Amino acid sequence: HLNFIIKGKVSVATEFGKKFFEAPCGFLSEVGLKRAVVAEEDTVWMTVHLTKHGSEQYLDEIEAELIAPTYGEMGFIDNMAQLERIAP
Repeated sequence: HLNFIIKGKVSVATEFGKKFFEAPCGFLSEVGLKRAVVAEEDTVWMTVHLTKHGSEQYLDEIEAELIAPTYGEMGFIDNMAQLERIAP
């Protein structure tokens, strides 16, 4: 999906390393990318997603397609029991 930093500055950590973005800029996110973002100052970040649905009248279906309800669905540890199984 497309990302645009309209205002501000952010540091972004991904599995590919750390990047710094400052407005105005745009970039493409890789499929399945996981990231942690630190806003270095007040920031406006806009993301554009392509969906199977052609209109916002299908908002529930669009949200189901684009939003993972849990961290587990994204491949992250989403509860303490999982963490305790892998922690030394």
